[in-house]
Amino acid sequence: MSLCSNQGRSVCRLDVWMRRVGDNGRTSSLTRDTCGAFEGVEDQVSPFGYGRGEGVDAGHGDPEWICSKEKPQYDQIFQSLNPIDGKVTGAAAKTEMVKSKLPNSVLGKIWKLSDIDKDGFLDEEEFALAMHLIRVKIDGHDLPSELPPHLVPPSKRN
Repeated sequence: MSLCSNQGRSVCRLDVWMRRVGDNGRTSSLTRDTCGAFEGVEDQVSPFGYGRGEGVDAGHGDPEWICSKEKPQYDQIFQSLNPIDGKVTGAAAKTEMVKSKLPNSVLGKIWKLSDIDKDGFLDEEEFALAMHLIRVKIDGHDLPSELPPHLVPPSKRN
C-alpha cells in the first residue's frame, strides 16, 4: 500500500513540501500539494515571507536599486582605487575586497556575480554591487548562485 493512501495522505503532502525546501531553508514554491496547517499560507507576494527583505532578497520589489543607499560611500572607495576610463582592475578591487577578511573562494564568487559584463574590470555600479554582496555575506546570509534581477545595476538592465 502506498504512503499516500487515505491514512498517509497528509504525511505524503508534508513530505512533498519538505522536499521543495531548498538548502537555504526557503521554499521554492508551495502548491496544492500542501495541506492541513500549511494550506493557504503560501507567501509568494507579501514581503513578510521567510527570509523576505533579508540578504540578497533585500530590495526586491523596491523601485530604488538596493545598492543606491550605500553607493556614495562605495563611490568614494571606488575613486580611491584610481579607476581608468571609469573602471578598476581586478587587482585594484581585490585590495579593497580582501579587507572584508572573507575567504578567497567567497570573494571570487562575489567577483563573478558583480562583473556583469564579464570584462575583468568593475565599473562604479559593479563595484557597489560587489561591496553590497560582501556586506550580505558578512551579515551571515548566503550568496545566490546567480544574480537576482533586482540586484543587477540599473545601467546593466535590458
